[in-house]
Amino acid sequence: MKKFIFVLVVAIGLSGSVNVFSRDDEHLQDITNWTPFFSEGKTLSYEHEDGDFLSVKTYKYEDAVGYEYFYVKVNLPQDKLEKFQEALKKNDAKKFKNVKIGNMIYWYRMDCQNEMIELITSYLYSDNNDFIVAYNRIKDTKAEPFKGSPFERIPFNKEWIKQAKKEAETRDKLIKFKAEALVTIDKLEVNPYEFEGHTIAVVVQFKKMLSKNSASFYSGYTDMENHTNVHDEIIVTGIPKGSHFESGLYAPKMMLVLKGKGTLAGTNAFGAQIKAPHFQWIKIISGEQPSAFEDQRDVSRKNALQNMRNGRPSNAQ
Repeated sequence: MKKFIFVLVVAIGLSGSVNVFSRDDEHLQDITNWTPFFSEGKTLSYEHEDGDFLSVKTYKYEDAVGYEYFYVKVNLPQDKLEKFQEALKKNDAKKFKNVKIGNMIYWYRMDCQNEMIELITSYLYSDNNDFIVAYNRIKDTKAEPFKGSPFERIPFNKEWIKQAKKEAETRDKLIKFKAEALVTIDKLEVNPYEFEGHTIAVVVQFKKMLSKNSASFYSGYTDMENHTNVHDEIIVTGIPKGSHFESGLYAPKMMLVLKGKGTLAGTNAFGAQIKAPHFQWIKIISGEQPSAFEDQRDVSRKNALQNMRNGRPSNAQ
């Protein structure tokens, strides 16, 4: 078992500021939904959803992509609690002279992309369950691997973690290709000039090639135009030679990085002439599709390997 992140007093007085994402620290003691998950020298409990003690309550934030936040309540046995109390008095005699520590609530975050756990803030409460103080812990504690830690015993929703990991990977790709935002097609169509000169990412489906290096793409929803009152199409130029796209209702979605170029003449799904938003191709982030030539090469390789296996002499005597 790896050492659990539980720093009692080391540098505990360095900072009194709390994390911006953390909830009202004076009322966390009102949480009643706690499920114990670890009890080796101390009892740790996670906050669970109402009515489901096996469903851990996590928090997500738009400006913290790839992270899941959660609370853990810490209860120490009496002997360790007394030692902790004495250490706190030595560290801050004025604050803890006439106060008895009851329990602590820790605010953690899971870095889903790297599977690491980080302690963000610790909240201390008295034996009467009154709030005493909160400490920012992000600077004085190190992240801990999720695997092999007590946190593995918390029944996190694996699909949520997987989704958060994908979101973080997408964020990193957007940063890598300097995309300023992930934008939906309807926003591109309402005012394409807003994005002129800007690099953005968009999720689309292929519609048809317009020339050897230009194509039209759409959202993939056949009734989008009925809801947005704008044509469900963008035109992309500068597509690399040899690019392969699948079309049709069930064609795979792709995330493209594009640069806004204004508008360009095109045709909508009904064949009518329109001025469609025009974008310059930069990169395909996800959903890249192998060409028919690549598929054929894969088939040829498999057949060649199978022929080699079939041609080997048997080891049987």
